[in-house]
Amino acid sequence: MEFLEKVTFVQLGFLTVINYIMHYAEEGPYLVAWIEKYCPLKNLTYSQKKLNLENLLYFGFALAGALLLARSPGNLFFQAMVFSVACAFVGNTWFHVKPTLLTRIYSPGVVSSSLFNQIICLLLFLKAWQGGIFTFPFVALTLVLGVGVFPLVVYVSHNVLLKDEHALPWLETFPVPQRREAADSGDER
Repeated sequence: MEFLEKVTFVQLGFLTVINYIMHYAEEGPYLVAWIEKYCPLKNLTYSQKKLNLENLLYFGFALAGALLLARSPGNLFFQAMVFSVACAFVGNTWFHVKPTLLTRIYSPGVVSSSLFNQIICLLLFLKAWQGGIFTFPFVALTLVLGVGVFPLVVYVSHNVLLKDEHALPWLETFPVPQRREAADSGDER
């Protein structure tokens, strides 16, 4: 594959950032209303503010990883940061596909996650393998970051930064406001 020969791991790393932007553009405005209507969470109130903050923090992690990797392309930690984001996105695909299959109603985010997440992760995996990056320390660090960062972001955003539900009111609409019409359109199917 000529493309894989020419592209660098750093360049592929920026695909995670682009993918994140596209995915959140699909998911962000509609997911909370969809969850409330089709998959209510037991013992948990999920809000647009929580969704926006979680995604701002995790997007910051993805962007920082790509930028730091561009600055230091040989740094194992930055390589693992980028790859852990790609791997986490593969898990995110199931987060959208499973409820879509169970409810038979489009879950906001399922299209972008199904189309791009696996491809980007596969390209990064192949480039890591080709470049000799895919070693035990790389895999171990990727697993630690992949398994640790998401729960940490959720915990910090829900239980620290938004412990007071009146904190950070600007998060209700930034980076995207909630839209209810997507959840309402499912009734017609």
